[in-house]
Amino acid sequence: MINCPYWQTKRTRVCGIMTGTSLDGVDVAVCDFWIINNIKHYELIAFKTFDISNQIKSKILDVCSQNILISDVSDLNFALSFLYKEAVESLLSEFSILISTIDCFGVHGQTVWHSPIPKKIAKFSVSSTLQLFNGSSFAKLINKPVIYDFRSADIALGGNGAPLIPIFDFEFFASDEEDVVFLNIGGVSNVTYLPKGKDKNKVKAWDTGPGNILIDFATNHFYNQPFDKNGEHSLNGNVNYELFDELKSISFIKTPPPKSTGRELFSKSYFESLVNKYIIEPDDFLSTFSYFTAYSIAENIRLFANRTNTIIASGGGIHNQSIMNNLKIELPNANIKTTEHLGLNPDAKEAVCFAFLAFQFLCGFKSNIISVTGASEETILGVLAL
Repeated sequence: MINCPYWQTKRTRVCGIMTGTSLDGVDVAVCDFWIINNIKHYELIAFKTFDISNQIKSKILDVCSQNILISDVSDLNFALSFLYKEAVESLLSEFSILISTIDCFGVHGQTVWHSPIPKKIAKFSVSSTLQLFNGSSFAKLINKPVIYDFRSADIALGGNGAPLIPIFDFEFFASDEEDVVFLNIGGVSNVTYLPKGKDKNKVKAWDTGPGNILIDFATNHFYNQPFDKNGEHSLNGNVNYELFDELKSISFIKTPPPKSTGRELFSKSYFESLVNKYIIEPDDFLSTFSYFTAYSIAENIRLFANRTNTIIASGGGIHNQSIMNNLKIELPNANIKTTEHLGLNPDAKEAVCFAFLAFQFLCGFKSNIISVTGASEETILGVLAL
């Protein structure tokens, strides 16, 4: 598995597994990767999203809210292995793919804590990140090698440990002709800025603020639904500008990159504080949160990229018409389209990316980008379980 020249000379099949901040499902993608004349290629063979049971989802949210016993954290760490195994087996059966054809798995795990800003513990300055998932357990259950824990190495080198998707964007989509912004709207939104010229040292990427996370909190709170399907509730409401102005004042939005965030900042308790403070209609909350998501993305592009860029979007948030409509209002000169334009299912992109990170690991290639994460050096990302 660590014979890097071998993997650099063959077509390699990797199954990528991703569960994001929004907890909207387990994304499973089977992909082939190969290298010809130092140019990397990929093909998406199969993809599907599988539901996360309410019990597991509830436990994950309890961990994020720091309202759970350590025994529950340990149990959940192993339970995810069974959840992922079930999803993989369903995908392989549906698409008639033999598991014997898969060389390895690349698994992101479930982020429950992300704290890249150092804090003092005893005499040490410590940054940390935690993605729940037991790689050794899953490797035994699935009887295949597993590569996981992609963020820790970058954190150890002083980086943010995120975003990790930019290496995929750079390798496959960088352009000599134009600046391009890749936008992912998941629970949290993030962008990759690729200035024309294919110079990796000029790549920038960062989290911009919330994606669906505040919208999901509101939809669940007011309607007992997991998300605002197609932005229907958001489109029915009106923006409350007093609430919007408070959201705009969050300092993270205008903080220069490198930067990353998650449920630590946009937490359920923060959402509840807003609901208790503002007496407005439910759809007005949703409309305001959708507008704020679009605004925070646009403001980051205005401040730290090129506002006239081609913007290529992916992630669950692209299905929320309120977010996408507001994004076009905020960036009227941008050419906004989805990765479908590039032949890649927008919902599959992150799972494909973590399959690619596993391929990078096998080949011995370094996958973090210093200008993106702020790490002191480039390094191979991931841990191997057999």
